[in-house]
Amino acid sequence: MKARALLLLCSALALACSTQGTLGLQALVEFQAQGDDDTAQAGVDVVVNGVALGKTDATGQLHARVEGIVGAGVDWDATCPAPLTGTRASGRISLLPFDPLDGKRGSRRLVVSVVCHRPEHTVAVVVKATQVQRDGALAPLAGLPVLVKGRPQGQTDAAGTLHMDLLLPPEDTVEVVADTTATHLAALQPRNPSVTLSGALQDEIHLVDMRFAPSQPMQTKRKPTRTMPSPRAIRVYEHGEGDSLVKLGKAGKTRSRQTGNLATGNHR
Repeated sequence: MKARALLLLCSALALACSTQGTLGLQALVEFQAQGDDDTAQAGVDVVVNGVALGKTDATGQLHARVEGIVGAGVDWDATCPAPLTGTRASGRISLLPFDPLDGKRGSRRLVVSVVCHRPEHTVAVVVKATQVQRDGALAPLAGLPVLVKGRPQGQTDAAGTLHMDLLLPPEDTVEVVADTTATHLAALQPRNPSVTLSGALQDEIHLVDMRFAPSQPMQTKRKPTRTMPSPRAIRVYEHGEGDSLVKLGKAGKTRSRQTGNLATGNHR
């Protein structure tokens, strides 16, 4: 895909022209090209008013002197080299008589900056997978497959992490999916969670935190309760004469199994 070039013009106060001549003004223009990683960009083609001036050198610079009447506009174009082929920036220089802020005549020049962007940038992705335990603590989830654009990228390690380096164009987006379709992962919730990442104009790092619910519903411990037996189920052995066995009846009445006589009161 085509990369982009960003035009950054210096402040109007930095515009400086040399001595006024028969054509009006002579202006010294310095083109400065750099990559999106702030390094000097050599090989940038510069054209002024349809005339090729040349390419920027190893320092990313190219100097030119243009002439014109006061207020005239000078059109320029800059094209970045491969792998940035097709990257192009353009602008217009206005010839106006300004003096430099530092007062030094030799420093009077117009600086035009061009930034060449790579077509793809590195997006470092760190996936961190954890599982909630029954006590609420988080434990690393190892062996979790991760997919990018539907393709396997690896599995989380014993620490529950997976590191990936993706090359993405600025306009591209990708979906990072945790694959829970395996049998030993079937009880995890949520199912197959995903995160969408977008490309950028520079290298970036993304942390993808994936947290899963326990494989079984958490249960709260209940205090044991004591149940009292029904009075009708109580059997009392009365030790005494005849060692008779009595059963508690209604209203505190007992019936003797030995004699069959109805008795009332407490038995000891």
